Amino acid sequence: MVSEHTSIQGVLTLELRDASGALIERHVVHNLITNAGKSLLARLLGGKTNGAIGLAIGVGSGNAAPALENTVLGAKLGEAKAEMTDPFVISGQVRVNVKSTIADGGTVDKPLPLTEAGILVRVGEEEPVLFNRVTFPVINKGPNMSLLLSWDLNF
Repeated sequence: MVSEHTSIQGVLTLELRDASGALIERHVVHNLITNAGKSLLARLLGGKTNGAIGLAIGVGSGNAAPALENTVLGAKLGEAKAEMTDPFVISGQVRVNVKSTIADGGTVDKPLPLTEAGILVRVGEEEPVLFNRVTFPVINKGPNMSLLLSWDLNF
């Protein structure tokens, strides 16, 4: 008898770069898939959604540990439209990559103190669903800096 236990795992790579594109700092962190994110996948599978699907990655300054019950970022400071690769298979796992760049935000006197991120999924006119959430050491994003967020999701 064949048995399978599938879980979704996500790993976020964050790269802060200066205006010339030089890497300032890099972090790799594992995330938590929220109950809302899992529910959205079930609704999509069952055809229980209406409208176009849009992806964004939100960032914020919340520092509470990620929890299954999270439905929003702790303290959202911004978001940017995200792109997703077509699914591909590696070692029996289906993988996609979702990425976005946060270009705006922060001043010389007051950089954006980013400590959390999540993929926001919009279906039609519904409120966005926080698919996953992660916290990380503070990244102080100033002007003329860009923050690339690249999420590998394994199914």
